[in-house]
Amino acid sequence: MTDNENFPNFLTALVAHLPLPGGVIAHISHQTVQIASAR
Repeated sequence: MTDNENFPNFLTALVAHLPLPGGVIAHISHQTVQIASAR
């Protein structure tokens, strides 16, 4: 399950390079945490 644990970090790093507003990043991060917790 190491891939699932690393995925949020990868997603965060990827999003960090995109010119998105802080609110969008916070929303994506929150959704990612919910998805990771659901597994």
